Amino acid sequence: SWEGPKDSLGIPLEQTSTEKGLFFAESYAKGVAEELGKICLGSYAFTWGWKVESTPTWHGMLLPDLTELASVEAMTEAWGKVNVANRCPKIGNIKVSANQAKAGETIVAEVKGVDPDGDQLTWKWTLLSDTGDYDTIGLGLPMPKGWENAIKSGQGTAKVTVKLPKSGVYRLYAYCFDGKGHAAYANVPLHGK
Repeated sequence: SWEGPKDSLGIPLEQTSTEKGLFFAESYAKGVAEELGKICLGSYAFTWGWKVESTPTWHGMLLPDLTELASVEAMTEAWGKVNVANRCPKIGNIKVSANQAKAGETIVAEVKGVDPDGDQLTWKWTLLSDTGDYDTIGLGLPMPKGWENAIKSGQGTAKVTVKLPKSGVYRLYAYCFDGKGHAAYANVPLHGK
């Protein structure tokens, strides 16, 4: 979170779960598989689980309810040399009508998702206060405050209208689920003036 790209106001931008899965697969292929038996003994997953570190999704490979993300799929294939029977959904970046708004103003957000197996996707959006802590590592941070009433329309679809409750920094999360224990997510920082 401290090394990646930032938005126009300096808040770190997080990769989608789909991008992270691709990164895991490519990193393993180039950094581990090519060097096994030479200079590499093997690999391990840093956080095969879930915790809040920078965001509730930044480092974990699972959602809190143990729903699997693309990074689990990538490592399952890398370590087991097997094809995963049912794949995780794929999600793009969230597109917003604006990344800043005054308290009480609305922002329209939309994201695209697809399931490689043709499973029907269900959608959930949530607005959380941003942790503001991008350097702490260890046992994790408390779950950021959620704003349940912020999603004004579109919950359950790939396009929503969100209302920022007050000034401050927030993250809008979009999750899509395949109904078979797999999900994908994306998030975007939003700034309340």
